[in-house]
Amino acid sequence: MDTTAVLSEKIPGFPGYADADSRRLADEEVRAYLGEALAALSPHAAAARIRATSHDDAVDLFASTPTEMLSKKLKALLLADEAMVIA
Repeated sequence: MDTTAVLSEKIPGFPGYADADSRRLADEEVRAYLGEALAALSPHAAAARIRATSHDDAVDLFASTPTEMLSKKLKALLLADEAMVIA
């Protein structure tokens, strides 16, 4: 099964990558899906997943996070890995 098919299974109405508008919408949908999945994890598991992702993807994840949710994510990371955050 290719990546687009997997995403279509996970994200209802996934627009695909046929044109620029579809790619933009697909990007938003994937980010939202990943954000919800990370929010459902324990702080330690979420921190481990974020550390395992590329720098650019992690920056994109936080940059696309609504302001009201950002403090919760940052607090969870701090609680999960304070030594890493302070370093």
